[in-house]
Amino acid sequence: MSTNTPITSGSYGVGTNGRGTLSVAITSNTANNLAMYMINSSDAFFVTTDSLALTPIFSGEAQRSAAAFTPLSLSGTAGFHLSGDSSNMGHDAVLALASADGMGSLTSFHTFQNIEGVFTTQTVTTGTYSVAPNGRVTLSGAGLNPPPVLYLSAQNQGFVVGTGSFAEIGKFEQQTGGSFSNTSFSGAYFFGTETPLSPFGLVETGTLTADSSTATVAVTSDQANDGDGILVPNSTFNYTFAFAPDGTGNIGGGTTTTILISLSRLVYMQNTQLPPIIFVIEK
Repeated sequence: MSTNTPITSGSYGVGTNGRGTLSVAITSNTANNLAMYMINSSDAFFVTTDSLALTPIFSGEAQRSAAAFTPLSLSGTAGFHLSGDSSNMGHDAVLALASADGMGSLTSFHTFQNIEGVFTTQTVTTGTYSVAPNGRVTLSGAGLNPPPVLYLSAQNQGFVVGTGSFAEIGKFEQQTGGSFSNTSFSGAYFFGTETPLSPFGLVETGTLTADSSTATVAVTSDQANDGDGILVPNSTFNYTFAFAPDGTGNIGGGTTTTILISLSRLVYMQNTQLPPIIFVIEK
């Protein structure tokens, strides 16, 4: 783990079509060269353009952040979704729902974790956090050992990276719209898997319609196994769902975990799927 490493120089340019280039030393003293595509002035996607023989290949998202952060920048509840892999322990996926008081204390940190198909969950009601002015957040006593590091981009939201052997990466997002119930999940949504971490994992995208009056959902999807590239098109499924007032619940019974981020966005995983995969569902 390279901890809290400053990036002190770099250069960039953006064309009129929104495509830009960036050169900055992120992973070593050698500059990483990236192509980026602007979504708007606060958000962009990027991908490295270097050879694997020179630097690691990676892609991701960059978000504009506030000028300065304080403990008040974490105040309320946020949903976490992150995943990673280890050379000797396999793959893992983590969903979490955490609450902070805006003064440096965590009032709750509820985690759901799938490690190579083995599911665990725990709730911690004490813990602390520290916020640096640049938005870097360190946690203590959050139930994950070692705890992840957060980088805020706005109030109660940003990126999260694991500091243990799984090297997880993901996001946390401010939860809004509670208290929740089955009526909070209603209407038409689309969904897709987050970045697969295994060459043998399932990738899937599709649409679903939730009927809150019957607590059932109808799903249509296209699936492919990243290891063989065989597409299973236009599959249909029907599931039941249930949600608690805090937004945690399941789609398809007790072998899944779902967290409502808002009335229009939720994250989902199958508790014992191997390798573990996180889905994002959104209106």
